[in-house]
Order: sequence, then structure tokens, then C-alpha cells
Amino acid sequence: MFVVSISIPTQTNAQEPETTYCPAGSFGDHASCTLCTPGTYAKYAGQQDCYNCHVGSYADVAGATSCTLCPVDYHSSPFEGGTTFEGTCKPNTVAKIKMKVGLPISLADFGTRIQKYFKLSIALALQIGVANVAITEVKDTTTITSLDNRRRLLQEDDESWSIEVTTTTTVPSANVNSTIAFFSQQRVISELQLSTGIVSSYVSTPEVTHISTRHITLMKSEKRLISFISACPCVQSQ
Repeated sequence: MFVVSISIPTQTNAQEPETTYCPAGSFGDHASCTLCTPGTYAKYAGQQDCYNCHVGSYADVAGATSCTLCPVDYHSSPFEGGTTFEGTCKPNTVAKIKMKVGLPISLADFGTRIQKYFKLSIALALQIGVANVAITEVKDTTTITSLDNRRRLLQEDDESWSIEVTTTTTVPSANVNSTIAFFSQQRVISELQLSTGIVSSYVSTPEVTHISTRHITLMKSEKRLISFISACPCVQSQ
């Protein structure tokens, strides 16, 4: 009787390399992870990309795993690079405050430097950011031949004005009452004199118009989405 001895190799305890993933809030492979930039987020580990915050939310830190909702009556758009902090959430409705100021200088003298300080004086007078003030029209009143029309335009019996500057200030509708309450013609005149050295005694009564911005943002988002889909190579015309 023959006995055959067979040697069976035993399994080693060597472990295979463990697969790791980039943690939530970052993207890439296990060798190199990158934090999501503000305005974007990665909810799960192992994501290959970060995503812009959804409509109505923002992320103000790097490495976000979720986004925070904008305050009530504010919104944001994911097609604008991701909203990075609460201050970039836009009000659903804004108020446009229109105001006219007469200046005793020529149109040629109303250059870039004077315009800069003019906008600053309006911002200081209304206690708002200068970025919210825009010069929308400048009229040369010396070209108005009728004295009656000129006086009606300026609402003054003083013929010293050479230009009339129209400004439009944008504020959230929720803040417009406090802004208007703070407004006074004398405050505008004083700030203008301090900022530019120009003395003016003509400032019109502010006109307020409310504009909805939410539907405008959503319309822009829809147009960008349609453009993106149209340009995508994965979409083939039938």
C-alpha cells in the first residue's frame, strides 16, 4: 500500500492595500484630496467633484459638507459660481431710490474724480454702501433754452445750476423705510460739500420703485441651464 503525501500551501496573512476615500467636504482620490471652495460642498466621502450650493443657500467656509439657507426673503443662484457667504444672498425684492441733485459746475468738470466723491456723499447721506449708488443720468441744464422749463426742471428760481445729476440707489425693500427716514436734503448737501467742496442747495425728493429680483435670477438660471444642455455633447439632435 502506497501513501501519497500532498503538501497544500497555507494562505499567508499578508493584507492587501486598504482603499481610502477623500472625506466629505473634499474631492479627489485617496492620494490627493482638495477641500471644496466656499460656495460649493461635497456631502459624501469619495466624491470626485464639489457642487455649487443650491438655489437659496450658501457656504461660507472651505470644506463644506452642506449649505446654509439664505435668510428669509433672500435668494441665491447656483449658476453664479456658488454663493460664498450670507452677504451674497440677494433680496427677493429691492427698492430703487431715484434722486436728482443740481450742481453749479460744467458738464466737463464733472469728471471721474468728482463723480467718485459725489457717489460717496450720497452713500454717506443715506448710510449705505457706495457700491449701491449709481449715476444714471447727467443733464447739461445750460442747453435748455426756455427759462420756465429750466426753472421747472430744477424746481428752483436760481439760474446758477449748470448740470443736474440723477442717482439711483439700490437697497433691499425691507430696508427702504429706514433709509428714507434717515434721508434729508440738508444731509445730502452737507456731505456733498464735505466730499467735493461743491455747494448745492437743490436736492429733489426721493422717488421709490420696488423691483422683484428673484424671478429675474431664476430666469437667468433657466437660460444658463438651457444653454448648457444645448452645448453638451451628450445631447444629440434627432
